[in-house]
Amino acid sequence: MAATAIAIGVIGSIIILGALLLKLSERTRFSGVIPLLLLGILLGPISGIFDPVQYGAAIETLVVFALIVVLFDVGYSTRWTKLKKELLPSTLLTSTAVVFSVILIFLAAHYILHLDWTLSLLLAALLASTDLTIVSPALKAMKLPEQLSGLLEWEGTFNSVAAAVLAIVAVDALTVAQVSLTGAIQTFLASIFVGVGIGIVLGYFLMKVIEHLAIEEKPHIITIGAVLLVYAITEIFGASGVISAFVVGLLFGNFSKDMPKIVKSFGGELELILITFVYVVLGTLFRFDIILMTALISTLFILLVVVSRAAAIWTFTLRVPDIKVKKLLFLAGPRGIVTAVLTLSYARFFPDPQMIVALVFATILVTTIISSTMPVFVKPFRGFKNIDFPG
Repeated sequence: MAATAIAIGVIGSIIILGALLLKLSERTRFSGVIPLLLLGILLGPISGIFDPVQYGAAIETLVVFALIVVLFDVGYSTRWTKLKKELLPSTLLTSTAVVFSVILIFLAAHYILHLDWTLSLLLAALLASTDLTIVSPALKAMKLPEQLSGLLEWEGTFNSVAAAVLAIVAVDALTVAQVSLTGAIQTFLASIFVGVGIGIVLGYFLMKVIEHLAIEEKPHIITIGAVLLVYAITEIFGASGVISAFVVGLLFGNFSKDMPKIVKSFGGELELILITFVYVVLGTLFRFDIILMTALISTLFILLVVVSRAAAIWTFTLRVPDIKVKKLLFLAGPRGIVTAVLTLSYARFFPDPQMIVALVFATILVTTIISSTMPVFVKPFRGFKNIDFPG
């Protein structure tokens, strides 16, 4: 009984400290990710207060829940009216960035780590997603023009979903013997389109049901239940539940007029708790000996992430003369919450899960530090004129 009470107390303390750190980051204009990772290191390998291995089943369930919530909130926060003006250039940027990153990481994983093509694709998916929330404090301080904020917002949305789907396809391929490349592509497309279809149909139906409930204050649990139900049904049909969660968020955020407070609360306080939980747990998995042993490998993959970002931005902005825009787009590409959640979900499939966790931990940490230099290297945008981006 005492052990249970202590565990609950530790979890409560993690949530409180993590939430305070994230709120502090909003005031200081710096990301709260690094303090959360350091908090996890303090609670885990340094003090031994929290051992995630002891709570494996519970953590796995919460990680899946976190992935659903994060992608739902990504969809809900995506305003179509804002993004449609820059949809073509945004899609071109995100496609270029994801393709460059996936190809380089895939080749390195296959030929240097000697992983098979499914595990190589899975590792590439883990490192493909950027996280706009990490750099949002700095972007707010810079008073980013609407064109650039829309561009980065759509990039974060697109590659988060793409990374999640690629990871799921790779994991599905791992569970089926002798999967061909053609079969994997078919699985990928089916996972996307079936997930989108189920998300649209069930999401729209549930949205209308919730809107017509004859109660003044619709409980948050109804929205949570709706998203989880759509996710579960989609997974039962063998499609991507996270895609459906994203689509439901997109519907709720753009077409519902009767429940903004519900969704805001769902994607606000609850997401804050889950983000805190994910980064701290990732920190508790930190192993000094593994980090030292994999330092060269981690350095290589961090360089590949940085190089792929630079190559994508260089390709995308060939006709853009403003060097400030190039710097902004390059620095606004840290790996974050989706990378962390996918790693906690799927690291167990690798021959050496601890090495993968160490590699991802180092990548998130270094790319977050790089992105934090944005206020130093990119001057505030005053008198900015819209740029004719490709597309």
